[in-house]
Amino acid sequence: MADAVDTITLHSSATYLAVRLLSKSDGTGESAVAKVDKSALVDSDGNEPAAVDIIRCSGIVFGASHVALNWDHTTDDEALILSGSFYFDYEDFGPLKDPRSAGGTGDLLLTTSGMVANGGYNIDLLLRLRPKNSV
Repeated sequence: MADAVDTITLHSSATYLAVRLLSKSDGTGESAVAKVDKSALVDSDGNEPAAVDIIRCSGIVFGASHVALNWDHTTDDEALILSGSFYFDYEDFGPLKDPRSAGGTGDLLLTTSGMVANGGYNIDLLLRLRPKNSV
């Protein structure tokens, strides 16, 4: 059996993407799974966005040491390490920006650590699609 996971799009526009990430684990966990595929998105200019930046992240991780969110690059860039209940809001001082390191796709990847059977997560993300002309 594998982990039961889902990514639900709550809102999608040329500027913002809101998603809910859900998991109920069989104990195997996930490793570098693309939860947001940047190449499948279209920014306000009608192109693939330059980056997907995090405005807000809230939710809960249970039955795991933590969940890591990373931007996919040659060497992945750490975005957030999530554990227990959490709420992060970066709106007042700008989003948490993908540093856009060399290589990779810029997708948002998720990895679980120490996941036990019947553990899981419920993570809500509000993301900004950064247009290529505003790099």
